Amino acid sequence: MKPRLWLVGLFLGVFYAIVCLATTHNYAVGADDAYNYFRGERIFQYFLTGDKKILDWWTDYEAYTPYELGNHPRFAKKHPDFVGVPGVNLDAGYYNSFGYIASAASCYVFYRKLGITDAATAHRFSNIFFGALLVAVIFWFAAEAVNPVAGFFSALAIILYPRLFVLVQNSIKDIPVLSMYVLTVWSGWRAVERENWRRLLFSAVALGLAVGCKSTGGFALLILLIYFLVRQIRLKKLPGRKFLLAFVLCPLITYALIYASNPNYWPALKALEIQQTIAQNQKPTLPKKELSNIFTYLLDEFKRATSPSSVHAHWTGASMPGWTTIRARYAFYVTPVITSLLALFGIIACFKRFFKNEYEYYLILIVWLLIPLLRTAMPYSVAYGGIRLYLDYVPALCLLAGLGAAALVNWFQLKFSAPTWAKYLLLFCYLPITYKMIATHPYQTAYFNCLIGGNRGAMEKHYPATGDTSGTTYVEALKWFNKNAEKNAKIIAVNSHSLKNFGLRNDLEVTYRDREIPSGRAVYFLIKPVTWSYENDIIWPEKNRTLVKKITVDNSPLLLIYKYKPN
Repeated sequence: MKPRLWLVGLFLGVFYAIVCLATTHNYAVGADDAYNYFRGERIFQYFLTGDKKILDWWTDYEAYTPYELGNHPRFAKKHPDFVGVPGVNLDAGYYNSFGYIASAASCYVFYRKLGITDAATAHRFSNIFFGALLVAVIFWFAAEAVNPVAGFFSALAIILYPRLFVLVQNSIKDIPVLSMYVLTVWSGWRAVERENWRRLLFSAVALGLAVGCKSTGGFALLILLIYFLVRQIRLKKLPGRKFLLAFVLCPLITYALIYASNPNYWPALKALEIQQTIAQNQKPTLPKKELSNIFTYLLDEFKRATSPSSVHAHWTGASMPGWTTIRARYAFYVTPVITSLLALFGIIACFKRFFKNEYEYYLILIVWLLIPLLRTAMPYSVAYGGIRLYLDYVPALCLLAGLGAAALVNWFQLKFSAPTWAKYLLLFCYLPITYKMIATHPYQTAYFNCLIGGNRGAMEKHYPATGDTSGTTYVEALKWFNKNAEKNAKIIAVNSHSLKNFGLRNDLEVTYRDREIPSGRAVYFLIKPVTWSYENDIIWPEKNRTLVKKITVDNSPLLLIYKYKPN
């Protein structure tokens, strides 16, 4: 690839990182973020100190390491206080850990050592790096496989994907796995196309880091295997000896990285965890198998993700006995229309290539798009976290959009001899989604496209999780309460996370289950009217109420603050 293309991809990645860094303080630290930060901190500190007690999920983390979560008003100072679930530390280890470790290392460098930012932002630096890497690799992949026009519009589609932008700010598990997933496929494709054994080993490293973040990263291997088999059948010959030797070494490299990044696979720690569990008079929740058997563990994770479950039945993740299209429809409605339209042209271009007996790159895109959508359409499959659990469809969709853009520009060139005009026209088509992302900032998780009528249309059609913002609405609510609430006021937070940990004034009292109206004090109701709310948690003060604050997107409410006035 030409040096100029390397520089363009690097520029796009750096630009994306700068935008993310400039806006990161507008996003809240959600409960899941706090879980994940602490998981990573424990493991990272274990790597630094070698103290096994740090990995005892039952004990107070701060008893062993002076981790200063610090003075940031939106970040909890203690993990149990943030989530309000005592003893939750025990299960904190049963996740692949590479993304958490990277986040902890980022905080260690930029907050503890350099002191250039607060702890929450420092934790996010690693995620923003992975987001920038994702943008750059998407450009390089499409530019090398098709042309620079495809690369630019693929990267643009990623940059202007609303929900992905938010996940870069607060999902230190999903963005690293997505970045490594794309890097695995790109490196593997280049390795097979050129029979480059070094590139193949690099792809194995990326795969190990991807699965080290999350077990779904392993689907990148399935994409490459399908591509490799189709290519070898067409060529009817085996690759060279060095390449085959590297092919044999790849599983060992991948295994070593997965194993090294997660102490829960290490048998030396199993006895400690069981011992501490029993010491707390609690039933051990560790699986009845050797955690060092990584293949058994990953298979168990896959079975758990594709077996009947009643967890979060209010989400798109509710398991269903038959095939379902709800996840694919959800993905379609949260994708900007221009990206979907260009991806459609890209799919058409792929099938045209198939008829010309050109399979390799184009087959990868089709298989890549279908795998996440099909695995979440299977009977009894679950996706309880919404699209973030099948987020691997997004890069494929954006690469197809880039291919579609390149095909349209080529068509305009043949038809009108005006490729430059065509490029600017397509660029102009991305202005509406650019405006929408700016207008809805920082509530891009509430984005639904115009084909369903925006967030309001999705709410009227009872789509799950409409209006969910991962707690970001609380940042604005916090500022309002700190400025406007009377001294010693009581806030009844309905269906809400722990508001105190977003830096609320010390004199303000927050309750979550207590609906008693005290006398002689100002009382506020904080309500999130999202469609997945449990009905018994929704308490609407029917009388003596005044709406004093309302946060909306597409004329639909994300957060309501009522002031109660007694008779």
